[in-house]
Amino acid sequence: MWRLKDKHIVNERGEKVIEVSGNKDNENQNVIAYKKNTNEGQKWTILYADDEEKDPQTGDYSAEWGLFVGRPFHIVSTMSSKRYVDLISNRSVIKTANGFDTQKFVFDWATRSIKSVKNKQSLDARNTFIYTYASNNQWYQNFKFEGGLFVNVQNKKVFDAQDGKDAEGQYVTLLDKTGKASQKWSVVYSDEVKVQTKGVNKEFGWEINRPFYIVSKMWMNRVITVTGGSNLVIKTREGKG
Repeated sequence: MWRLKDKHIVNERGEKVIEVSGNKDNENQNVIAYKKNTNEGQKWTILYADDEEKDPQTGDYSAEWGLFVGRPFHIVSTMSSKRYVDLISNRSVIKTANGFDTQKFVFDWATRSIKSVKNKQSLDARNTFIYTYASNNQWYQNFKFEGGLFVNVQNKKVFDAQDGKDAEGQYVTLLDKTGKASQKWSVVYSDEVKVQTKGVNKEFGWEINRPFYIVSKMWMNRVITVTGGSNLVIKTREGKG
């Protein structure tokens, strides 16, 4: 017979308790009877079927996880350049905002993971660096957004720009919490972002969606021209003698 006692399910004979084998929170991990210890894998809550709450739907906010479900967002560094988490192949970096889907993510309730809008894979921290891999319901794909930090649910490590550097293309890593600025992030939902479609972009100095030449200040005023598919040269502009 089994009794519920202080979050443990205890056998009356031998005082063994129900445990997740190896104290590992993995999908399909075995459940066994084992001698009582202090591991979280031996602690349980009882959820009665008629008390079960409905899962949040797309657009609902999860206070537990700190994110809206299924609502595309950007992960933005709070360092001075305000770079966005982006993907190069499947590796996470910080880059200047560019509007591409590689900089958009959604919180997926079914897997409790943060998925890339571009490749539909989950942010994954099985290694020091943050990659995206196919969703697998493992702890290294589960992160909560708490107090400006993305915190792994098991090891409590947080997202960090590598070496604390605010540099274009800098890798995103998972490290112990230090309080450094490189570990602080904001979540900006895509439907709240105002996209400038015309006029001069004040940050970069270019006019948006307006074709232009890059003209040398030397006396012939030649323009930069692409030759051979990728080589840049200066040439007299076509139509100008």
